[in-house]
Amino acid sequence: MMADRIFIQTLIGRVLADDIYIGSRCIATRNQDIGVGLVNRFITFRAQPISIRTPFTCRSTSWICQLCYGRSPAHDDLVELGEAVGIIAGQSIGEPGTQLTLKKFFKNLKQS
Repeated sequence: MMADRIFIQTLIGRVLADDIYIGSRCIATRNQDIGVGLVNRFITFRAQPISIRTPFTCRSTSWICQLCYGRSPAHDDLVELGEAVGIIAGQSIGEPGTQLTLKKFFKNLKQS
């Protein structure tokens, strides 16, 4: 059950890299935004392996394109052109990293 929840959270807000077929029927098209309804269709129909666009696979030479970045966590829509996605990513990583560091620091203090 936990794996299903992680699977769903990973897909929502991303964009498909390829069309998704069940038999000869296309249920989702390339560059389509993935929402909850589409993920439920993937699970219900046990669709083929799903290819999503990511910043790691972006072919843009100077930046990350809107489709590869996906939805903005701030307004739940595709990021706007020129949006500082690196800063958003840094802030998203920063808080859990700080909590982990403090937890480890205080654990070491207790052991001393």
